[in-house]
Amino acid sequence: MAEMIPADQGRIITHVIPKPSIGVDFSGAMPVRTRWRIIAVIAWLTTDATAVDRHATLRIGLGADTYVAIPLRQVMTASNAYTVCWFSGADVPPITGGLTLVGNLPEKLLINNEMVIFSDTDNLETMDEWDEIFVLAEEWIEPLA
Repeated sequence: MAEMIPADQGRIITHVIPKPSIGVDFSGAMPVRTRWRIIAVIAWLTTDATAVDRHATLRIGLGADTYVAIPLRQVMTASNAYTVCWFSGADVPPITGGLTLVGNLPEKLLINNEMVIFSDTDNLETMDEWDEIFVLAEEWIEPLA
């Protein structure tokens, strides 16, 4: 694990994860030859009128394996628009205004370019829609071998 920790500071970047089809969780791979310390993952979820609670979990993994799973502390109900935020560090208070849900990422979560960041939402309905998904990270570019 020590070889994963860069010796110097990286640059701060915002990486957009493509919007998935309606009724589908989001998924985004890291750019090639990069290493990230994830600061935040932020997305918007609009739920349809189906009366069932949704439970979202942010996952980071490789292939079928999940290495990190961070569930939200709150549930999402029908017919609402939510700002969903996973933040790194100490307990983060909810953002004011609107319906904001917060999950806590482990501090100094370092991942390499083989990893995929994706949501896993229990009871995601056919008209639920993830949108405006982005990752805020500190990034290091790997040298060519």
